[in-house]
Amino acid sequence: MKTLRFLLILLIVVAISGCEKENKENNNNISFENMIIDHNCTDLVAIPAAWIDSAKLKLHIAYGHTSHGSQLTTGMTGLIDFKGIEYAWNNGGTNGALDLHDYAMSGDLGNPDRTSWADRTRTYLDANQKAYAAWWLWAGLAGWGGNK
Repeated sequence: MKTLRFLLILLIVVAISGCEKENKENNNNISFENMIIDHNCTDLVAIPAAWIDSAKLKLHIAYGHTSHGSQLTTGMTGLIDFKGIEYAWNNGGTNGALDLHDYAMSGDLGNPDRTSWADRTRTYLDANQKAYAAWWLWAGLAGWGGNK
């Protein structure tokens, strides 16, 4: 019982302290040590502009998905309208935008099987040496038992 109580208290403390490393007065001195950035981090003002600029310079993202995955890019486009051009993205990173190639790899993680996505990702990355990261979002196919 003591262990359960301790774990519950620890969970509450962790939940309350999400994004706790924010330092709005001097964003350049924020420590990356033990930083948690998750769904509790909604204060975009707390993100230093230098971090956003650095991400746009360094990240070249290949994004593969089916229809449901467009929710991510639709949200990102809405962020531009909501918060400004510093959150812009496009395929190629032109005009200072984040380089995100939407629909870079075709298909889904679970279609036509549960492994061909890896080959499609490798093929894309081999042909696009600039790509730094590959993201996938899947619908339900990866979790369906009948699709092997």
